[in-house]
Amino acid sequence: MKKIMIAALGVAVTAGMASAAVNAPLKAKTTKGEFVTAYNDCNSPTNDSTNSPLVLPGCGPAALSNSACTFGSKGSGKYAAAVSKTDIKVSGVLAGLICPDGTVLDFLADAKVTTTDCQINPDCTLLYLSDFPTGSGTVNLGKASVKTTTETAIGLGTQVFKEGEVIEIDLGSIDVLANTPTPGKAFASGIKVGPK
Repeated sequence: MKKIMIAALGVAVTAGMASAAVNAPLKAKTTKGEFVTAYNDCNSPTNDSTNSPLVLPGCGPAALSNSACTFGSKGSGKYAAAVSKTDIKVSGVLAGLICPDGTVLDFLADAKVTTTDCQINPDCTLLYLSDFPTGSGTVNLGKASVKTTTETAIGLGTQVFKEGEVIEIDLGSIDVLANTPTPGKAFASGIKVGPK
């Protein structure tokens, strides 16, 4: 999962007074979403487009990012994250998978973090975190799940999120990477439009 298993909407951990520059919302403690199949990017030059009325350039045929680990006909996946005091509980499940048993799926997140826990200034925004690990699960009988906390997943103890500090996490994509038999992104946070 290509990103903190939180979500595109973001999660804020607020435990005290914010600085003058940090403008945190009153509440932003949960997020959840679903996974879709990951496909290769389309780059120029394009060779296709969508039909009208919204004609957009595209590349065809669509290519799976990881053909060794995909959804079956009844496959699905979801994730959730919730602030719990000064930590973030994360969970995710993928089912109906066509992946070899034993395949490890790494849940990763892209995130922009702004915090009041800075050394020089009263607040700062961190460099963009790309592919930040949030947990992993192993495929068994077409299913894989993860249930952990952010502090456990990064292994730095229980004071990563300090009491009294504000941390806002603007989540980009959340991806799931398969490590075998073909390493690479297999699923991404998103939505599906169309028949069930």
